[in-house]
Amino acid sequence: NLVYNVSMGNREVRMFEASRVFFNKGDRLPEERHHLGAIYFREKTPSLWKGEAPDFYVVKGALESLLSEINIKDFVYQNSSEPFLHPGKSCDIFVSDEKIGFIGALHPDITEKLGLKVSKPEIILLELDLDRLLLSIPESFKYTRIPKYPYIERDIAIIVDGSLMASTIIEEVKAYE
Repeated sequence: NLVYNVSMGNREVRMFEASRVFFNKGDRLPEERHHLGAIYFREKTPSLWKGEAPDFYVVKGALESLLSEINIKDFVYQNSSEPFLHPGKSCDIFVSDEKIGFIGALHPDITEKLGLKVSKPEIILLELDLDRLLLSIPESFKYTRIPKYPYIERDIAIIVDGSLMASTIIEEVKAYE
């Protein structure tokens, strides 16, 4: 999917899939687990912004936002042992000393074999074991109702005479801009 999208001119790819993964444990039937896999790619172009965050940290930030939203705070990162990830740009994710997934840049040798026609492609991969992740959510996690009136940064109310035309009010407001 990534190679197809990039070859069709898509220079920003963010895809995910939640599906069952089967592990052969030597038993008659394989172990079945629910996993989330995600891929992030953005072509490097000259940027007007200095200090733009590397792609790894963009995905890591999204992951940490997810974990924060489901009230998981005791997660840690350790060097990843996944052979298809870049050894210096990857890590395994642990919650309560149990590995729930990994995040990292695809190994440059594998990226090169994809034949993407972009300069210095960096592909970030994320995989989470959803079964283990859901078991890690604290019991004290509580739902909070969405506010009836959403947050508004600026709000003004003007009381005017009913005979005043709306266009006159708009002209007066624009005069102070």
